Amino acid sequence: MLWFRSINSCCRVMVTQGHFRFNWQPKSQRIYYGTAVDGDGHVIDEVLLLAMLRPRSYTREDVLELHTHGGGVCAQRVLRACIEAGARPARPGEFTLRAFLNGRLDLSQAENVLQLINARTATAADSALAGLQGGLGQLVSDLRQDVLEILAELEARLDFDDDLPPMDVPALIQDITGGCCVLDDWGSQVIGHTYVT
Repeated sequence: MLWFRSINSCCRVMVTQGHFRFNWQPKSQRIYYGTAVDGDGHVIDEVLLLAMLRPRSYTREDVLELHTHGGGVCAQRVLRACIEAGARPARPGEFTLRAFLNGRLDLSQAENVLQLINARTATAADSALAGLQGGLGQLVSDLRQDVLEILAELEARLDFDDDLPPMDVPALIQDITGGCCVLDDWGSQVIGHTYVT
């Protein structure tokens, strides 16, 4: 993967409709056909450009993908042209880091991306995908919302208890213990004592 500083630097490599289009702004979620050219303007491959503009991308930033013909020579020539136009190779995990920093993924989901990449079996991949689609992060978010609602009601009762209907204490206890049981199902590595020797 490459990281371009701007859309225009990528467009210096991509020629659409037979000519350069300076200040060209692609539309999001579109595929464009064209040719890739080197710094001297020589055609080096036919390419497809897939535009995913913010916030409708994995990173919630502008992302452009250039698809070349298979084989090492075409890809290497386009890669070299892109670097000469201002791109740099992305660091391992950089796109997932940017997705995390931009709020697209929570930490649990970002960790599941690595598990998905390193999965050696279909079961491991399925487990990582389940975590990527919500998993623990969504559970914690839901429980946090429940706790905030309980705290809001308790705080309101401190000031306005006479104006509110009686509190359903058994239901409140059920809500609290239900959340603890859900977390306990995730195992002691999530909730429980830490053992330090």
